[in-house]
Amino acid sequence: MNYEITIWTVYNDLNLEHVNDLIPILRDSVLKLSKYGPHEPCKMEFIPGNASDFLYQVSQTVFVIVKGKTKSIKSHFLISNNDGIIKWRGGINGSLTIGDIASFFKNLNGVLPILYGNVCTETEYKRLHEQIIYYEGGGRSEENRGTSSGEAWEYLPGIYWFNFFGNELTEAIGRDRIESIPGVIHEQENGATLFFLDEPADAADINERVGKLYKINLHLGNSFFFNLVNEEEQSFHHPERFKKYLEKVRTDYLK
Repeated sequence: MNYEITIWTVYNDLNLEHVNDLIPILRDSVLKLSKYGPHEPCKMEFIPGNASDFLYQVSQTVFVIVKGKTKSIKSHFLISNNDGIIKWRGGINGSLTIGDIASFFKNLNGVLPILYGNVCTETEYKRLHEQIIYYEGGGRSEENRGTSSGEAWEYLPGIYWFNFFGNELTEAIGRDRIESIPGVIHEQENGATLFFLDEPADAADINERVGKLYKINLHLGNSFFFNLVNEEEQSFHHPERFKKYLEKVRTDYLK
């Protein structure tokens, strides 16, 4: 199965000490991340001895690729710095359990606090973000909506099968509101909250899945999360507390 994964962290949290702690966790995770570099093929060993070089590449290049491969799983991340937000955008091909995914996020959050994260199948991701544009003269194009670096400063990309809200986002939306979402399983983790639909990642009916996710949008605050259902009518924006926090992240980064 193909999964899509997104994680946001703060650039100023990514110091050498954290990277030294982070690399073994990512290497030993279910994804077994082992190589990195600014382009393909990735030749650098993803080991603590290369922590300084990895940190330098994250700060100086457009993006850094980190890859992993086992007999059953292939994974990769494109890691980029967006004015103080580190965006981890990745793909996983293989069989994962919800326990694998939850453990990965918990262990990462233990050394590098996560602002926001999500996991879903490739099919779900495309259904939530891919817009097909048809032209009068014939032909069509596909456009990805709600996930660009610029949009990250305006609103969250959405609600998915698996979601991870860091402490700042949890407080901004409200713990009680998150814990009262119907039809999901919740866990608290060092001030953060993770929740996921109580059903397999691979939806039997993708339209039914989208409907469930949209109801969660409505429950948490429909304007906070991008969705194609009412993109034309809705003005999306971050919760005010989270918006102020992100503004501080950018200001501290640009100092």
